[in-house]
Amino acid sequence: FIEVIKHLKFFKKVEKKVLHEITKQNIKAVILIDYPGFNLRISKKIKVKSSVPIIYYITPQLWAWKESRIKYLKRHVDEIITIFPFEKKWYKERNLNVHWVGHPYLDTYEAIDEKEAKKNLGINNKETCIALFPGSREQEINRHLKLFINSANIISHKIKNIKILLHLVDNAEIKEKLPDNYLICRNKQKDVFCASKLAIIASGTATIEATIFSTPMVVVYKMNFFTWLLSKIMIKTKFIAMPNIIANKLVVPEIIQHKANQRIISMQALSILNNATYIKQCIKELDIIKYLLNNGNASKNAAEKIKSVS
Repeated sequence: FIEVIKHLKFFKKVEKKVLHEITKQNIKAVILIDYPGFNLRISKKIKVKSSVPIIYYITPQLWAWKESRIKYLKRHVDEIITIFPFEKKWYKERNLNVHWVGHPYLDTYEAIDEKEAKKNLGINNKETCIALFPGSREQEINRHLKLFINSANIISHKIKNIKILLHLVDNAEIKEKLPDNYLICRNKQKDVFCASKLAIIASGTATIEATIFSTPMVVVYKMNFFTWLLSKIMIKTKFIAMPNIIANKLVVPEIIQHKANQRIISMQALSILNNATYIKQCIKELDIIKYLLNNGNASKNAAEKIKSVS
């Protein structure tokens, strides 16, 4: 909430530019992708200016919070395309045109074994790997990066011959000197997940990637204190991690806000790393979730549906 308020001027500028382009050009369809705060607002303004069909792909998580926004979808959106299977039922129950296409990550999914992944990363096959995914947004990285590193350092002192794979987005910089057992990776999600016995992940899209590659994980999230208080009031789901939401049970541990400290995170990670039975069961549960996400050729299915509407 606070982060959005800080950038209102920017959003207004983008909104003005988008509306100008839509009226200026001969557009056959508008495809809204994710980001409901901006897209739901602009869908209303597009319908005032044009009769162009509007398709919403990767839909707002209204099942989690702000269900009242559904009125915008009913009034201004012609077709909804979802990537999570439970969303189809949720939207249909509320009388919206909805089509489930499967998750696009599975279009290019190709698992490799741990040995090959380590070879690709230049890692000794005998090393135990854990992955750190602190997030992609600037505020996520600011809140999680040092916390994840400190947690991994504690784990490194407890487990011998361990390699820490720190996965960062392209624009993320790290200024502090890391121990020798760290490897910074960028755009190597597949190799990092397949090489790792466990991942510590900021709640978000990376948890779906970990699920697809059957990598056990500890999900962590910290946010602005005021945002957290509001979310406690508004969010209706029992869980924050998508694997848990899809399974409707706690498949992977969640460590949120004030509980997200290096002691708790490292203890949780160590308890998993030292429990082969839990790891085996977790992988089995993640594979079930992966099966639920797959409808085959999600991107092609979405494109065909958009073409039929436009």
